[in-house]
Amino acid sequence: MSTVFDEVKWFEMWLADKESILVCMRHNIEADLNAGYDPEGVSIRTQKAEMRAYEEGIESTLSRLTDMAVDKGVKAVNRWCYMDMKRRGVIA
Repeated sequence: MSTVFDEVKWFEMWLADKESILVCMRHNIEADLNAGYDPEGVSIRTQKAEMRAYEEGIESTLSRLTDMAVDKGVKAVNRWCYMDMKRRGVIA
C-alpha cells in the first residue's frame, strides 16, 4: 500500500523552501542597500550574519538527512521533511 511519503518528494519540497527563504533574505539585503542603507552598518551586518547562520543550519540538516537516508532509507527522510514543514507551517 502506498503512502503519502512514497508519492510526494517531500525532501525536494523542503530544500526548495529553504532555498526560497535564502533568495528572500538576499533580496531583502539588496533592497536595503538600494534604499541607501550603509553596507557596513549594523542592519546589513546583522542580516548577513543571519543569512550565514541560516545557510549553516541547512548544511547541518542536510548532513543529518544524509546519515538518516543511509541508516533508515529515503522514506524516513521524506517523512522527516514532511513533519518539519508541517511543524513550521510551510504546509497545512
